[in-house]
Amino acid sequence: MLKNILHTAWRSIANQKGYSILNIAGLAAGLASFIFIALWVQDEMSFDKFNKRYDRIFRLVSADKEGNAYAMSGAPMAAALIHDYPEVENAVRLRQREEIVTYEHRQILQSGILITDPSFFQVFSYLLMRWRKGLRRLASEKCWELPSEI
Repeated sequence: MLKNILHTAWRSIANQKGYSILNIAGLAAGLASFIFIALWVQDEMSFDKFNKRYDRIFRLVSADKEGNAYAMSGAPMAAALIHDYPEVENAVRLRQREEIVTYEHRQILQSGILITDPSFFQVFSYLLMRWRKGLRRLASEKCWELPSEI
């Protein structure tokens, strides 16, 4: 029976070449689109899942009058969210800046420096590494008190 179905399908493809090419091209484009969309959704759903409590981390997004969304808010927003909403357990503010850094008696303009609240390590599961005299150690959350040793 399968042999008859394949024989009939091959005969139909041979008799109607233009229509068959159009159908096969449409099927290939549809499958390729599905695969790309599925890969994109999988990537978006797995984003930042290395954090221990990834299901409890949210991002605050503000929108302007035109409907453009930005991941920016005023500095007092974190304290206001914690105070006004009991569901909010903790809040972290991040700011990327360009600063002058002194390293081995040289000053370097370093871009991409993140400035954050000390609660960053209570929300996210990143490990802060400290290098001193060739040894690598985990830095404690008290590192904010000792900025010269980081």
